[in-house]
Amino acid sequence: MESTKEGVVLKVILGLAMVGVLLTSTQAYAQVEPDLLVYPSAPSIFRFNPVEYELILPGNPDFDPLYQAGGASLWDRTANRIAYEVFKAPALTGLTPSLNGRNEFVLMTNEFRVVVDGFSEYPRYLGQIYVRFAPDPPQATALIEMAGQMIDALIQPIAPINVEDETPEGYYSNSRQVHVRWSGAVGIRITAYGDKNNNMVFDGGVPRWSIYVEDNSVPVEQTTWGAIKARFED
Repeated sequence: MESTKEGVVLKVILGLAMVGVLLTSTQAYAQVEPDLLVYPSAPSIFRFNPVEYELILPGNPDFDPLYQAGGASLWDRTANRIAYEVFKAPALTGLTPSLNGRNEFVLMTNEFRVVVDGFSEYPRYLGQIYVRFAPDPPQATALIEMAGQMIDALIQPIAPINVEDETPEGYYSNSRQVHVRWSGAVGIRITAYGDKNNNMVFDGGVPRWSIYVEDNSVPVEQTTWGAIKARFED
């Protein structure tokens, strides 16, 4: 009987330990920051990771003329469906494989609207949202105006998004738009994320989505800060 009691006690201890592990894992998972879809309001192409997506052409039974750009639809290999969220970009002009493994909307302009979309399989409320700007090259001093104000940090908050409107495809989508003007770098990469612990850090790993906007008309090394600033003075 004594050995039986010891066995019961051991099982209880092991059971509690397993519960602790599960709770820790669940809490860690819950803290992962949601990576949000971003796309531009201006004409762009979408460069996709060919490991995750593939092009399907007319004649393929999965091709959908409602979700196509340049005569091709984009198929999500993981979800086994059309990549509906990509076609939310209002001025998408083409689809092309990416050489860097990123999924990114690419355009060339100094002024456009960034759309941050909470596209999801379920309704959700995103209370703390940040837009992040990464100059290219990283050492470039980029001058960025967001929502009519010059920014002094490359991570900026935007208003919350209540994702509650159902799309025709059965997903949920609501968005915010922010006006951006910029100069002083060869390019700017833009991402957005929901910050659950409000530390302004994206804890979800590598962002799934980004916008890469180019401006090859500004020679970074030869442009002075004053010359760049003058571009934004009306």
